[in-house]
Amino acid sequence: MALAYCLLKRGETHIPSPLLLNRSMDSLLRESDVFFLVFIRILSLLSLLPVFSHKAVSIPLRIAFSLVLSVLVVPMVANPAVDTTNVAGYALHAGREVLVGIVLGFACNFIFYGIRFAGGLIGTQMGFGMVNVLDPMSREQGTVIIQVKSVIAMLLFLILDGHFLLIEGIIRSFQAIPLATAVMPKEITQVVIQLSYEVFVIAIKISAPVLVAVVMTNVALGILARTVPQMNVFIIGFPLTIGVGLLTLSITLPMFAGYMTRLIDSLRVTIATLVRLMAG
Repeated sequence: MALAYCLLKRGETHIPSPLLLNRSMDSLLRESDVFFLVFIRILSLLSLLPVFSHKAVSIPLRIAFSLVLSVLVVPMVANPAVDTTNVAGYALHAGREVLVGIVLGFACNFIFYGIRFAGGLIGTQMGFGMVNVLDPMSREQGTVIIQVKSVIAMLLFLILDGHFLLIEGIIRSFQAIPLATAVMPKEITQVVIQLSYEVFVIAIKISAPVLVAVVMTNVALGILARTVPQMNVFIIGFPLTIGVGLLTLSITLPMFAGYMTRLIDSLRVTIATLVRLMAG
């Protein structure tokens, strides 16, 4: 009635019937329900995705970007059969979408977990274990090498268009996993365990050249200390270990870039596997 009164005030001669108005309101309500489910999946994903989950990206900016992506994705999403009158059922569907976002977000972020672990190993072996600084990304104390490795990995990720891969994965997840239809089979647990194992593999592969170089330097210093007892090996060894570690890091930087390329390619396979499992 209120809408009809407004139309008469504007001089409209054709007033929609109450039935048509009710259908329009019902359609709008369904679209808002779909929009909220899409938004909640995208927001939970962006809260864990590399680059987007960085502490430098503020929460309002993350929410705004999620809203923009949701507006773009909603026209491509089919209306799910969700009973909006059942609050408990709708909350269950929303929780399912959050779980989908968390699983995919963790799978995308495991690469950087391994790189941070590798930076910690390298920094400790180089003698930076007592020189900890606050990492603005994780809000945790860590060595300087962790920050250096994290920044380089983030730059390589952007250069290799990894962020476009993540946005593409978000859009394709709605095509493969329609709203309110995601399942969580037991195979996902196996994939998550495998990803946790891959974190240690990535850390060892990245830190191996520096660890070997530092160990060989310490062995050489030990032999030197036995042959020349008068020499203060501790004073010589500390700057020498740091120098060898930094030199090895600079030499192996092209290898690190190539390894990041392979990791991003494997990330595409991991996302496809998880999406296939959750699609049922």
